[in-house]
Amino acid sequence: MPDYELLKKGLQDRPELLSNYFRPGRGSGWFNHDPRAYESGRKPNIAVLVVNKGCVAKCTFCQRPTKGYRVGDMTELEEHVVYLKENHDVGFITLADENFGSDREAGIEFARIMKKHDMLWTAGGVRVDSMTRELTRTYAENNCVGMKFGVESGSQKVLDIMEKKFTVAEVAQAIKWCAEFRILAPLSIMLAMPGETSETVRETSKFIANLAFDIGKDPFTVFGGDLFYAIPFPGTPLYEYGQQLGIIGKSVDEEEAYLEGLFTAPTYKMSYVNLNGSDVKEVLFWELMVQILVRKEYARLLSSSPQAVKPVTRPASQEVAAAAHRPTRRARFSPFWAAVVRRIKTRNFAMPCLPWISNFIWRTVIGEKHFLDVSERILFPALQLFLYAEYLILRLCAIARSKDYYRYMSPALSRNRKIGDNYQALFPQRKLVSLRNFVVTNRRPSEDTTEQNRIKLLIGL
Repeated sequence: MPDYELLKKGLQDRPELLSNYFRPGRGSGWFNHDPRAYESGRKPNIAVLVVNKGCVAKCTFCQRPTKGYRVGDMTELEEHVVYLKENHDVGFITLADENFGSDREAGIEFARIMKKHDMLWTAGGVRVDSMTRELTRTYAENNCVGMKFGVESGSQKVLDIMEKKFTVAEVAQAIKWCAEFRILAPLSIMLAMPGETSETVRETSKFIANLAFDIGKDPFTVFGGDLFYAIPFPGTPLYEYGQQLGIIGKSVDEEEAYLEGLFTAPTYKMSYVNLNGSDVKEVLFWELMVQILVRKEYARLLSSSPQAVKPVTRPASQEVAAAAHRPTRRARFSPFWAAVVRRIKTRNFAMPCLPWISNFIWRTVIGEKHFLDVSERILFPALQLFLYAEYLILRLCAIARSKDYYRYMSPALSRNRKIGDNYQALFPQRKLVSLRNFVVTNRRPSEDTTEQNRIKLLIGL
């Protein structure tokens, strides 16, 4: 548990800065959808906790720093919750576990502690195969208001390559249970794993739209626009796959250069390492493609339904209270204008490495009906062209600064190693084919002790 007294000592003569470790619950989308967030006796602050360590799965993109799955001490947890409530005005808890709820008894005990001390709580890293309808009800009755499932895709092919070990149907069922008991459960989507194609992106988009329609919610309540691209971290099959392709170097110097770029590059799609093998124009577009197709499919479902279910809204009083904590339009854009003023004052007119075109498309195309009505044959190639132009501009900008963050986006070597639709035929004896199968098959043993040790570090725990 965080030691806030130790943190306060580090602040020396400015202990008031300890408040920066907390934020208001009513200003968080994870909590402000629930009426209990507005109760007069509710303590205002959110605290972040980690209760469980490790994970029961070994997804092919996920780094495993430790083995096993360990549950925290619930007595220590309860003492800490009382301390937070009495000393830091905490009425909301966010769990930042890698994997919450795989130990169901521990999950229920945690929930009961939250109920006992009147804490509203959310949990991250929840696996859909850990949930049952009755368990979802129990969590909801014990103050759970939000869950983040590690879903990543609506395509079964991609889920298998990731080695998620659950089905698209199980994902849909878990989300429907959460909707039934008023638990917010937005999906997060990971794009561009090896094996991803425009067709699997369409499958994911259709899955999101259909799920939103089935539970009677706006698709961006279910989805939240939380999109990110797969990142090859050391100790994962995804990383080793990149080395086998020759994109991530095998020598110490080459690996060092890659890792330096990995941990210093801007964290958005143009820093993606293209291990997928698809053309860069296609890969860059997938992020916007999901957004557009979700809206198109959801609109089609609404128009085809004689009694379309409108999204559930909060009472007006709650909307007013929530709006008070939402940043205004001016506040949202103030960092941009502050950066412009700073550049003028310092006479720094160099081109910033920012995705201006992506942001413009995001604000003008996504959600605008007159754009979404345009034929895909016209709209999609045009958007791909604009995004590719942005990529080239940003890459030139990075090269000019001697930091080519984007050099891995379009590797020529990967195009000949693309995982095709016939990937299962390569492993006829396996019911589930993951990226790990490709990596293990292509792994070459070494008699050199140093190389053997390097491979052990590469494979991870």
